[in-house]
Amino acid sequence: MAAKEDEGGKKAGGWFKAILGTLGGLMSGAVVMYLSAFVDRAVKPAKPVPNFRVEHEGRTVHFENLSPGFSGWWDFGDGTELVPADGAHQSVLHQYERPGDYSVKLSLSNLLGEENDRTVALHVEDPPEVKQPKVVSLTTERVSPGTSAPATYKITAKTENATACVWDLGDDRPLQAVSENMAVQEHWVTFDKPGDYAVEVVAINDAQVDYKTQVVSVKDAPAGSVSVVLTATDAGTWVKTRKQSCMFSDTFRPDVKGDVCPLNRQLSAVSAGDKVRDWIIRDVQLTGINGKTVSLGDKTDLPLDAAALGLPNARNLRLQLADDRTSVRLVGDMTRDAAKAGASVVLQGEMTEEQRKPTVRAVPLPCALVLPAPGKSSTEVVSLPPPTDWADPQPRKLSMEVRDGSAVVAKDLSVPGSVDLVLRQRRCTLVATRVKDQVRLDLTAK
Repeated sequence: MAAKEDEGGKKAGGWFKAILGTLGGLMSGAVVMYLSAFVDRAVKPAKPVPNFRVEHEGRTVHFENLSPGFSGWWDFGDGTELVPADGAHQSVLHQYERPGDYSVKLSLSNLLGEENDRTVALHVEDPPEVKQPKVVSLTTERVSPGTSAPATYKITAKTENATACVWDLGDDRPLQAVSENMAVQEHWVTFDKPGDYAVEVVAINDAQVDYKTQVVSVKDAPAGSVSVVLTATDAGTWVKTRKQSCMFSDTFRPDVKGDVCPLNRQLSAVSAGDKVRDWIIRDVQLTGINGKTVSLGDKTDLPLDAAALGLPNARNLRLQLADDRTSVRLVGDMTRDAAKAGASVVLQGEMTEEQRKPTVRAVPLPCALVLPAPGKSSTEVVSLPPPTDWADPQPRKLSMEVRDGSAVVAKDLSVPGSVDLVLRQRRCTLVATRVKDQVRLDLTAK
């Protein structure tokens, strides 16, 4: 009887174990299926979407990886060794030995070893030959009346193919280097003493130079004369503009878990190579992948129609210009579909930048007036320099100074106006009258 009970107990225990084993297998399978789905949705990293920017000058090419978070290799298509692309090598320079057409490939992989690559055709040429600079002309024009010292000259140089110019004004002033507005340069120069001055301008491009020289001759002042220096002061804003290509580019970031990735790409008005940092953004014109263009114009916030620009996987796009106009951002969203399709948000265009500087130009216009006999007058007419082409011009200011030899008899005199003076023990009256772009000076002895 006991044996039968033991046998029944063993059978019951076997059935129980079998049931537990079956349940355990079913449960573990369900757990594995659940965990696999969870890993795929929440843990598995995104497949890389390679994207990169190329800038080149001659045979030197700069490659910038625009797909952070992945590692891989650069293949420059010229048979050289592969170069790593990772967090420490986001930007690389490559020198091609010869000009030609190359296929550049960026291959990236994620933590699971899933790979993707992008290939771009690249045409490389030798850098253009440095052109011979040339000083086309160098002219000197006396703008103060008479032929004697002191004398003011307008000196103009026209150049071609020059990246810089060096000026020697022929006196004890230091050399002047100029690296902007190479085509036409103007200098207003006053020579205080009589003599011959060899004015020279040197045009430079790399190691090549050209130069021209003009001699300015200034005579002694007439005997018994006094010097009246009329100064014309102009103020305004000097404006310089430039245009350069720009691009907003982004991919779906691997650290984003949802189906929407926020975009926040910024462009600045100056690059690392700019020596002058006071550029601002005046306009941004963007071109979609379908050729449609939009312009920021005078706005500071511009909504963009992503679909009309050929970006179906982007939405809520806006261009936002910073209050100080030194940077512009592209904000909005990109859906995960874009990453799965191997696409990215890319908008290329042109950025117009502007540099504005408050500027003052003071041109002294000296002339010699012969001291007249009692009851007589001497007259001189001074032509004013042409107005500047600056923005926001201020009203021109005129002032006057009287010198007897090296001694200053009167200064900061208003024009038009009159003043009583004692010159070489003679009482005199000087009257300055403005007529359009000229000033007439009448000196009368009493």
